[in-house]
Amino acid sequence: MTIVAARWVRWASASFDGGRHELTIELEATPAAARWLMALPETELPIPGHLVADLIVVQRATVCGRTTARLEVLTVEAC
Repeated sequence: MTIVAARWVRWASASFDGGRHELTIELEATPAAARWLMALPETELPIPGHLVADLIVVQRATVCGRTTARLEVLTVEAC
């Protein structure tokens, strides 16, 4: 897997501080990669000092044996 693009902005609510992240990733188009992308929104992702509050695969395309996916992730700082 390759991270093609990444950006984030700080985010806050009345109770939490964190960030909104946008990632574009590219990986080989295999059945295992397709299953991984399908399961990703429900996967517990360990990020030191943060919790993944929400993760959405908002776009996915496969061309010439490569899958490109755009992810939107909301993280909050762990207490």
